[in-house]
Amino acid sequence: MKFGEVNSDNAIGSILAHSIYVGKERFRKGKVLSKDDVAKLNQCSVKSIVVARLSSDDVHEDLAALEIASAISASLNPKHFELSRAFTGRVNIISKVQGVVELNVDIINRLNLIDPMLTCATLVPFSKLEIGTLIATVKIIAYSIPKTVLASGVSIAGDSIRIHPVVISTADLVISRIGNKDLGDKGIKVIERRLNNLGIKLISTPIVRHTVKDLADGIGICSSQMILMLTASATSDVLDVGPEALTRSGGKLVRFGMPADPGNLLFFGYLDSRSVIGLPGCARSPSMNGVDWVLERLSCGLTLTDRDISFMGVGGLLKEMSKRPQPRRG
Repeated sequence: MKFGEVNSDNAIGSILAHSIYVGKERFRKGKVLSKDDVAKLNQCSVKSIVVARLSSDDVHEDLAALEIASAISASLNPKHFELSRAFTGRVNIISKVQGVVELNVDIINRLNLIDPMLTCATLVPFSKLEIGTLIATVKIIAYSIPKTVLASGVSIAGDSIRIHPVVISTADLVISRIGNKDLGDKGIKVIERRLNNLGIKLISTPIVRHTVKDLADGIGICSSQMILMLTASATSDVLDVGPEALTRSGGKLVRFGMPADPGNLLFFGYLDSRSVIGLPGCARSPSMNGVDWVLERLSCGLTLTDRDISFMGVGGLLKEMSKRPQPRRG
């Protein structure tokens, strides 16, 4: 591509580099100048302009952006996303479902290393998706890129993004009490709202005594696709009431404790094929916390391992809650 100032008479077919006013009409940058456009420039005594000229080895920014975005999304279910129209060298990848996005960071980094004029910006890995969420944007910075650069990008870009829609539609919430201690309807409503925001319906909220046996029995009567536990006392050990109740009910504990704050005291595991999440006290707050990260992934049918939770520490220092019983700073 050639870029620079030229005589207006020689600008037919060139791409206007900077927006200018021609009389009362505005010629926007990126405009491909026609014979009539050049005539208007001359009529208004615009003798020279800055333009870009594509060679036979160049691909226009819009076409290049569309090809890269198409390569990125080639393996995705068409029901899960849509591509925006190409405009000023940009094409957006937009979610059509609720869920989370998984990214191959290595591929995206390699794509962005090919040439500074070829860029792809994405959400952070495992970001929550709503219908209409912008997942990624491909932007060609210059007015064109060489065919060789485009070919390299297309060859690399595939399978860099995966969209996981929510597959869970129902959940039960088992609540334990100590004596007459009431956990309050407000916290339960917040948890229900969390579920509803993922398209999950809260089916039942059995209330039991805070003992291993009663909690295990409460888990056992649940029939929904996912089980949540909100206990009267915070979990302090893998042998505490909540985790032990999961084991007693025939389930398997995968992890207690996570490097996300708020959210440290979360535990989770599986009962048969169903996810079971032991909620920390911060789940009663609508503020973002570690519960959201775990709930979002499990609701999409993703398997979480001990290693997955361990890797949530980077970025896991979340906003402090104003009413937290034990704030970080005394």
